Amino acid sequence: MYYMKKQIPDKIYLQVDAGEDGEISDSSGVTWCVDRINDSDIEYVRAKMMTISEFVKQVEARAEEKMLITHKLEGAHYAAMKEVEKEYEERL
Repeated sequence: MYYMKKQIPDKIYLQVDAGEDGEISDSSGVTWCVDRINDSDIEYVRAKMMTISEFVKQVEARAEEKMLITHKLEGAHYAAMKEVEKEYEERL
């Protein structure tokens, strides 16, 4: 699995064989390349996924910072989780 992840490009370009009206009748005319070939190519970027352990690590660190500042345990993890989630969604 590690080897496969190293081989998957972060960005590809879809080449679509659309008709004169610009509509794609089926996917048989669709291919891809890591380089842009035509002006009509569609850029496709692979989303960066966060693992659960990365998410938990970030939430724990952020919650600890909040507790040290506020001296309150209550709500620190929930607030930290919402912040990390929002930052992640903004990157996508």
